[in-house]
Amino acid sequence: MLDILSWNVNGLKRKIADTDFCEFVSKYDIVFFNETWISDKNQTDLNIKGFDCNHIFGNKSRTTVKGRYSGGLAVYFKSYLSEYINVVKKSQEGLLWLKISPNILHSDKPAFVCHAYIPPTMSTVLNDVDLFDMIENDYNHFSLEGDVYICGDLNARTSDLFDFFIFDRYVGQNLQISDDVIIPNRFNLDKTVDAYGRKLLDLCISTGLLIVNGRHSYDQNGEFTFCSDRGSSTVDYLLTVFDNFDSIESFNIIEFNEFSDHAPVRFQLKANYYSNTENSGNNTAPLKLKMDSSKFPRLYSLIAEDSERLNQLNSLIDLHPIDHVVKEFTVFIQQKADCV
Repeated sequence: MLDILSWNVNGLKRKIADTDFCEFVSKYDIVFFNETWISDKNQTDLNIKGFDCNHIFGNKSRTTVKGRYSGGLAVYFKSYLSEYINVVKKSQEGLLWLKISPNILHSDKPAFVCHAYIPPTMSTVLNDVDLFDMIENDYNHFSLEGDVYICGDLNARTSDLFDFFIFDRYVGQNLQISDDVIIPNRFNLDKTVDAYGRKLLDLCISTGLLIVNGRHSYDQNGEFTFCSDRGSSTVDYLLTVFDNFDSIESFNIIEFNEFSDHAPVRFQLKANYYSNTENSGNNTAPLKLKMDSSKFPRLYSLIAEDSERLNQLNSLIDLHPIDHVVKEFTVFIQQKADCV
């Protein structure tokens, strides 16, 4: 599996020197950051050991003289995957496109992953730029070459409104889901819809993209991705077409931590590759685990508290092949271990 993290990190420069921060992100194969707030005049070492990286520096409003830059994106990927991964397009407005070779995917086509940051509606940094239109144009181009996934902070609140056309003979075939395809219901704890949310829903309807949040594996409730003293919202997303849902091994919103007021969004793509966090340089090496027995009590407690999920896993035994059950249980344990 390719383990991918998408995260609004609220400033990267200071955090990249924090060992706990680097240890956290080093668990993943590909890490997308947005709101890095880094300018092209930066003199700080932005490297993370074992990763290659690529940056889009932040922007400033024309009327802003002092103060930090806003926005900014970065992608970090394990150095031993560099022959399979490359950046194919960067837009200063806030879009970064990554191409993943089919040689490590469960596919005969490459995957194109767009990481996006769309500033809030009140921002004056990008006047007269419609990033939703830019995403749609890029999607129409890259979807001709491979499978497309779009992630990032889109500053869009969509509630649980439909993001696709139900079959209608009066609507173009390319804009709707066939009536013989069952799309899972989408749940969302955030019940607000705003202007950017409606633009995002329009983007989905016009391209066939679907919101993965709230309808895949371990985000069945549509968890909040932003939390502040003013409230919580869901603004960080993963989008792809329904045909690609089977290529996503798992999807979840990781718990909030001390580094940002946005929760990291994690998704795993099926691949002919198993993550090796020890980075021996051999990308076919099995996953190595270090067991810290002092953390067992906390892990046991977290597992026991989630009795509902344990019962669900137990019910799978009589319904699915054992390999499927083992995979589901392994992901469950990994998620609990991430919290220890």
